[in-house]
Order: sequence, then structure tokens, then C-alpha cells
Amino acid sequence: MVSFLLFVLSVLTYSMTKILLTYRKTVKYLKTVVESKKDERKKIYNTIETQNKQRTKIYIGNKFEEEIEMVTIGEILLLSI
Repeated sequence: MVSFLLFVLSVLTYSMTKILLTYRKTVKYLKTVVESKKDERKKIYNTIETQNKQRTKIYIGNKFEEEIEMVTIGEILLLSI
């Protein structure tokens, strides 16, 4: 009877140990997945920020060119008078 109880206790201990180890592995895996997702989000955010900056520079560049063209046309009109 005592040997049977010891056997049951050892099986329960073994199963609990396996469950805990599996839980720890799962938690570690999920942490790495979450960290990788955060890194991907940071990369995407940085890419969007870079694109926004480039668009702003392009817009400013086009506006600056338009102002130069307008001044040039104005100078031509002044010179033609």
C-alpha cells in the first residue's frame, strides 16, 4: 500500500514538473514573440517617420522651386517694362 502511494506521488510530481517546464518554455517563447513584434513596430514607425520627413522635404523643395520660378517671371516682367 505504501509503495503504491509513493508511486502515485512520484507520478504526480513528475507530471507537475513537466507542466511547469512546459509553462516556462511557453512564457519564454511568448516573451520573445512580443519583443520581436515590438521591434517590428519600431521599424515600421521609424520607416513611416522617415517617409514623412522625406515627403515634407519634397514638398518644401517643390514650394521653394515654385517661388524661384515666380520671382524669375516677375523679374522678366520688370525687365520687359
